[in-house]
Amino acid sequence: MRVLVAGATSVPGLPLLRELNARGHDVVGLTRQLAKTPQIEQAGAKPVVADVFDAAPIDSVVADIEPEVVVSLLTTLPKRGPMRVKDFEPARELWSRGAPNLVTAAQRAGVRRVVAESVIFAHDWGSAHGRVRPVSGPTPSRWRRDAQGVA
Repeated sequence: MRVLVAGATSVPGLPLLRELNARGHDVVGLTRQLAKTPQIEQAGAKPVVADVFDAAPIDSVVADIEPEVVVSLLTTLPKRGPMRVKDFEPARELWSRGAPNLVTAAQRAGVRRVVAESVIFAHDWGSAHGRVRPVSGPTPSRWRRDAQGVA
């Protein structure tokens, strides 16, 4: 099966490339940075450089690849993890602008299956007197944009 993995050099991306390759799939890894293509090749996938923020080029790239499945692992978080609400801004942009471009491109190319990494929980850093606690109930206003981006 031909699989396109967007976010191929993310933390879950490289292991997924290796696993898909080991299982005999034809794997293409998408990255925005030419400098990361050797990592994709070492994981056994064919690298493709494109930016999901540019809708027309992403349409073309996905159509040319002709994947049967698109896997979206689009994320960009600080190496130490998000410490403040503003640390989510780059990821929020990927979730709200880049991922929809990728999904639209997949739909236009006739891809029948799109698998997307998501977030299944959120934590409130500020109101627990220095402790991290799960957020429950209605989404606090400061997290609403993140929740909308994930949705």
